[in-house]
Amino acid sequence: NKNDVLGPSTERAQELESSTVGLLEATKTGRPAGTNLMVVVDQFEDVFRLVSEGKLNPERAAHFINLLLAVSAEPRLDYPVYVVITLRSEYLGSCARYHGLPEALNLSQYLVPRLTPEQLREAIEAPAALTEVEFEPALAQRLLVEASTAPDELPRLQHLLMRLWESRKGSIIELDQLKLPQIGGLEKALDLHAEDVYAKLDDGQKQIAKRVFQRLTTWDEASRDARRPTGLDELAAVSGAPVEAVAEVVKRYEDSHFLTEIPAADTGHPLKDLTHESLIRHWNRLEG
Repeated sequence: NKNDVLGPSTERAQELESSTVGLLEATKTGRPAGTNLMVVVDQFEDVFRLVSEGKLNPERAAHFINLLLAVSAEPRLDYPVYVVITLRSEYLGSCARYHGLPEALNLSQYLVPRLTPEQLREAIEAPAALTEVEFEPALAQRLLVEASTAPDELPRLQHLLMRLWESRKGSIIELDQLKLPQIGGLEKALDLHAEDVYAKLDDGQKQIAKRVFQRLTTWDEASRDARRPTGLDELAAVSGAPVEAVAEVVKRYEDSHFLTEIPAADTGHPLKDLTHESLIRHWNRLEG
């Protein structure tokens, strides 16, 4: 229940469970008639992963999808609801498992394009400009050229920009910072940083890190790399280590922006997750 958006409702969970139009009915409480509501389901492909791992009942997954489909099948003018899902394109085939989902996607699919050079330049320079920090023009141009041809350019660029920000001196981020051995440019920045964090762990912590990252990643039936969010208790169990020891290793990688926490649902526990799948492909140790 998102009380900050719709207000509290003791009936909302029951309404969602009881009918395929439950999303339409359960979202009336807490908003005036005629007010638009948009429901965004990020990383929709997790539904397929949870079912395949036995963590989500297939019938409940189908009901969840039917709740979303009913929004477009039975539009309401009095309490309008709109649904947006984000989905990695390689999982489009998996949508055929659920009746009505491919049809809905055919009517509304939007493939997110790559950024234009102008948009990419804005992504590089604009955040720093908000703090009156400038990019040396030669550095911005270098990053534009490298990112235009690199796979996973946005998450890798984001990580490199963070490293450049942390290593800056004064109010200018300079090209020479790419020459720092701990930075390494777009190609190596993520791998070098992950290895630097790993190198500072003791032997026991390195073994924990190995088990943690093995558990947080998976390969599905089509050999696609994917995240596998997992709670601390489960990470401790597969690591054969106390929760406190695992939490310390996880915190090192959270502080370094490799791991993040998914807040707990009403009846669950927080989950630890990779910040992006690109870590699987570009941290050489993890890929191995």
